[in-house]
Amino acid sequence: MDLSGLLYVVGAVGVVLIGLVAFRFIATFDLNKWQERKDKKMQVRLMNACPHYLVTLADNDGKGDVKIQPLYVTTYGTTDWFCTQCRTVFPGGLILPQKPRGMKEVEALIKQQEEFQKLARKAGVV
Repeated sequence: MDLSGLLYVVGAVGVVLIGLVAFRFIATFDLNKWQERKDKKMQVRLMNACPHYLVTLADNDGKGDVKIQPLYVTTYGTTDWFCTQCRTVFPGGLILPQKPRGMKEVEALIKQQEEFQKLARKAGVV
């Protein structure tokens, strides 16, 4: 047996091994579980990106005031709070995030809200 025949046999064995590994990967890959993990990771990213406050312009007499509203609500009979935008649950004994003060914090809040909206569009929530 010469060198070219040996290379042919080694190449054929290599192709068969790669085929077996690829088949094993395809056989064990569950598309539904993959989608569930992807959705769960996206939900965590949405929760972390949510500012939990809504900033709106309160145009009173042309002053251009900014109105900041918390998005927290509590359900009847419980002490837990949850954000209506991202559905994050805050236990009753937990201190809620403080309302931003100062223009720099408001600008950061507006930027965070824009990033949240972008991520929500990507996730298909909005």
